[in-house]
Amino acid sequence: MKKKSYWLLVSVLLIGTVNATAQMKKKASAPNIVHFVDRLVTAPGDEEDSECEQHIYNAWQNYKKHRPQDPGREVLVDAKNGYMRYDYRDLDASDDHGFFEVCYWNCANGKNKLVAINQVTYYDGVPSNGQCDGIQFYLYHNATGKMEWINAEDLGIDRMYGINDPDRGYNSTTKCYWGKTPAGETLTFREKEDWDTWLTWVRNNTTHSFLKLPQQGKDIVQTRVRPGYQSTTTWKWNGHSFYRAQ
Repeated sequence: MKKKSYWLLVSVLLIGTVNATAQMKKKASAPNIVHFVDRLVTAPGDEEDSECEQHIYNAWQNYKKHRPQDPGREVLVDAKNGYMRYDYRDLDASDDHGFFEVCYWNCANGKNKLVAINQVTYYDGVPSNGQCDGIQFYLYHNATGKMEWINAEDLGIDRMYGINDPDRGYNSTTKCYWGKTPAGETLTFREKEDWDTWLTWVRNNTTHSFLKLPQQGKDIVQTRVRPGYQSTTTWKWNGHSFYRAQ
């Protein structure tokens, strides 16, 4: 082999090696679903956080350390699709259960990723919409690794879309609970005698809404439910924000 050809071959091989090494480093440092869950599921710092987050944190640590989960607890990690889900169930009350999930999307600008965490808890088979429930979004900056919270409405998601709860309250003068029907009729419930009837009326006329993150695909599904009624809406991701499918 001629000297010139030999050095040309060496140069090509070196360039290929450098490029391959760079690609391997880039791939190794790219965040994945485990990275994001680690960032967002941390040890709770105060009593309120502990009530909502301690069991999620414990389950995640059990998963990472290959320890068995507590009864009624399961963790799924789908690395290929960038999705994690934790299911929990009260073994003494089968209708009391819930789930916590994390996923992320690539942004069209190539500079960011959008990360979401979502929690839904059911009591007596109905979504609670409690203090521990709901969806949160974070914008991850690829260049710096920093994450910042971002409002769901700023991303185009109307979390209250389709919610039309009945007008209701308490009259301290008459000591009666009251509620208005969709037709505008006012119903009254005596404070003591009709307490259970009042609770049943509220339960049957209150719409609960919850969101479900995608394990596959890019769309978020919103479900609205009350006894005898259920409706769904799809919020589609376009690389910049979400829009409601018609």
